[in-house]
Amino acid sequence: GAIVPLVYASALAGFEREGAVNYYTPATIVWDVSTTYPNGQPVVNFDQQFRGAVNVRSAMQNNLTVPAVRTYNTVGTAHFRAVGEALGLRFRSDEQFGPPTAVNETEVRLYDMMKAYGAIANGGTRLDLHTIDSITDADGNPVAVPAREDPVQALSAAQAYLMVNMLSDDQ
Repeated sequence: GAIVPLVYASALAGFEREGAVNYYTPATIVWDVSTTYPNGQPVVNFDQQFRGAVNVRSAMQNNLTVPAVRTYNTVGTAHFRAVGEALGLRFRSDEQFGPPTAVNETEVRLYDMMKAYGAIANGGTRLDLHTIDSITDADGNPVAVPAREDPVQALSAAQAYLMVNMLSDDQ
């Protein structure tokens, strides 16, 4: 799913757990083992298989549901939201978050996803999306174009590089 890389980006960005800041890397082991949602429903991969210990790179490449949900649970909703919003995602005020968020159960706009992936590709710097640089009227007079927002460093350049590298894998 499209939001899964953003779950892993939030883990690469560093998250607080037990009073310390932790970071995932592409080599961090995540467990693809029998897991349930808080309501008791089982979390399953598309092929109904479990692979045991897998690294983040492999979990993302293979779009494995269980490691994505486990990663989301580890980083937490607040951190995922903060990183997602820094990357350009806007969530509805009444949006419900939880483990299913990791597998695209939380609505996001395509435009926002373009901003988020663009920020990752741009060394972690989020920029406004735009297609029009200038407008002139029929007489050749310039028409005001809304000002662009200032760039935001949503991920460090190193974290963005790791994400681009993982996203560029053939699998």
